[in-house]
Amino acid sequence: MGNCAECGAKIDDTVSFCPECGHEVTQTETKASATGETAPCQKCNSSISIEADRCRHCGFEPSVGIIGGILMWVIGGIGTVFALIAIISIILVFGDLALTSGVVAFVITGGIAAVCFGLIYVGIKNQLRGPTEGPPLQWVE
Repeated sequence: MGNCAECGAKIDDTVSFCPECGHEVTQTETKASATGETAPCQKCNSSISIEADRCRHCGFEPSVGIIGGILMWVIGGIGTVFALIAIISIILVFGDLALTSGVVAFVITGGIAAVCFGLIYVGIKNQLRGPTEGPPLQWVE
């Protein structure tokens, strides 16, 4: 017998859905919650299961949101364009472009592409984080 990762109710290991909240229960969740592994929520500091996607007390669910998602797509497009320019500048070095001009173009455009892809990596990493992972947040309401 374990606990629901969503609401914390006691559930039997043989059920697929929590009888209290209807959350779909997996074997991994049941085993993790059966061990009692909990951590404080970043927003309200209440103790919740480490497998929970959302805090059952305050509803906190970390995500990048719609604006963040759109921004990640835009940054990804910009990074791709600059990465292509960097590749083209290296190809041109082997053609008729001066070596220093090609290397400078590669370093600048490659650096911009690397920064863009780094921002996307951080955004995706934050989106995959649960409500108990990371430092507590300072909320002003």
